[in-house]
Amino acid sequence: MQPVKSDEQLQSDVQNELRRESTLDAADIGVMAESGVVTLGGHVSDIAQQQVVEEIVVHVPGVQAVVDELVVGPHIDDDVRLAREALDALRRNPGIPEDRVRVIVHDGRVRLEGTVDTPAERDAAEASVGDVVLGRGSLENAIDVRPTPTCDEVETRAKGTRSHKSIIVL
Repeated sequence: MQPVKSDEQLQSDVQNELRRESTLDAADIGVMAESGVVTLGGHVSDIAQQQVVEEIVVHVPGVQAVVDELVVGPHIDDDVRLAREALDALRRNPGIPEDRVRVIVHDGRVRLEGTVDTPAERDAAEASVGDVVLGRGSLENAIDVRPTPTCDEVETRAKGTRSHKSIIVL
């Protein structure tokens, strides 16, 4: 029978083992220990990392049970960083009208919204942000292209503005 470890010692041992694993960011994983039961909290990027964490923890001497409360998926800080980088990419591209494209990020999914004048502007926005998103999430381009008025529509509008006359009586 193994000697019983204090809760603090067990917590420290688990944290040390997690730090040794180079594929993990142990700073994102919280560990609590009580009477041989280790509770894991925090964040891992995918299920593979979650399984690595569980495998490490169950093999730490003194661990009798594991409660896994890890959140799997992009971390909120990752979404904030992704949103900032996407906005920076849009601002650096002179082919995209300022303040006409919005960026929405949720769980690593980037959605571009807004209205631009040409398909080229829409494509430029997607290309700029696509480089940022590549390998980190997905990109949806929901930018609308303002319909180009026909010659008849322009002429009708022009005539319409001339036909309204104001009469000022003094």
